[in-house]
Amino acid sequence: MYFRETLRKIQDYEKSRGKISEIDTQVLLVEPVLCLAGYNIYDPFVVKRASCASSSREFDVEVYNKEGELALVIEVKALFSGEFNIDDIDKEEAGILSFNYEKGKWENENGDGVGQLRAYCINWCCKLNEFSIPILTNGKKWVFFDLKEFRKYPRRPVSSNMCLVLCIENEEDFQKIIDILKSGYKKLQKFLKNKGQQ
Repeated sequence: MYFRETLRKIQDYEKSRGKISEIDTQVLLVEPVLCLAGYNIYDPFVVKRASCASSSREFDVEVYNKEGELALVIEVKALFSGEFNIDDIDKEEAGILSFNYEKGKWENENGDGVGQLRAYCINWCCKLNEFSIPILTNGKKWVFFDLKEFRKYPRRPVSSNMCLVLCIENEEDFQKIIDILKSGYKKLQKFLKNKGQQ
């Protein structure tokens, strides 16, 4: 039932092509999926959203587990954003970072969503723990990264062996998305391992 409702919602937004913003994508497509995974999106100790008043860059959504640890960090892109370049991850130089010595931090070289998320994961590594899962999504496709591999060698492009790409339009993928969001790091590692054996 939830799968069909979510799919219908995405199809409706696709018909309005280009009329859904990043924040609309987050509120209308991403947060309902977090609810389905059992997270209380109305509890600011569970789901923390980026603040417009903040002067520093931050993850669009941070999700904390019952122990208060940061479980998921999510970068949201609008449903039709060119910054969501995951289909070309092995063809392009996605996620390449350069170090800005003046600012003392890593910066996204190509302006893509993968690089933005990667820079956040490296620059704010003190917020993350070894079991945190970085996610890039446009509401339709969800890309789960292995944090350890994702943060290695920031001057090199990200490759598809560092991540698991799931599309919410596929019922099996939809269930995997919910399973990873619910169960966390160990479930992601299981799916990544199975992907490597195929």
